[in-house]
Amino acid sequence: MHSKCFAIFYSTPITEDLNKSMSHQTFYQSKGQNIARKKISKNKSKTQAQLVHRARWAKALDLETLFEPASQIGFPKRKSTESYHNAFMAENVNKDAVEVSEELEATVNYQNIRCAKGKLKVPKDFSVTADAETHTLTFTHAAEEDGCQRYSTDRLYALVVETTEEDSELFELGTRAGSEPITVNLSESWDMGSLAIYVFALTADGKKASDSMYLEAV
Repeated sequence: MHSKCFAIFYSTPITEDLNKSMSHQTFYQSKGQNIARKKISKNKSKTQAQLVHRARWAKALDLETLFEPASQIGFPKRKSTESYHNAFMAENVNKDAVEVSEELEATVNYQNIRCAKGKLKVPKDFSVTADAETHTLTFTHAAEEDGCQRYSTDRLYALVVETTEEDSELFELGTRAGSEPITVNLSESWDMGSLAIYVFALTADGKKASDSMYLEAV
């Protein structure tokens, strides 16, 4: 997994109120974008709320790297001054996605992470079956034709995250009109009991997306 020394983030009322420095990040603007960069100097802000926000932000930055294979295509509808980094952080720097205890320990609620966002619909009856012996996942869904916020040519994707190793891989699952099961192979080193799985749809031109949906493997 590749580490990052900076990230672009989405401007919100919370981030607009931040000082130029917070914890291990320095904030500045470049070409209309908000940038968070790691820093070495100390930050003197010590209120509990500030410490909790720092811990949540730091964990979300780690997640941004882990979920990048999906987020870089999963947020096509955004302002021209924003990147997919902004979009992911805006959706996931919150207590539903990342809980922080009074001891400042961050816990990720993987079922609440969003790695794609849009008005397309996710195909009906999407499910996934895990085979621990062969280290595979098999995805199925109901075939669909053109309709409200869906197109038969929509491409379907699955992001599989191994939460222990903190590794991830993006798989393409064919089109919305297809109904054949799709089986994907996972790394032999992955723990099949530590998977977080997300599916979403993109139009054929990649300009529209659905919200990502968390799946429990059976």
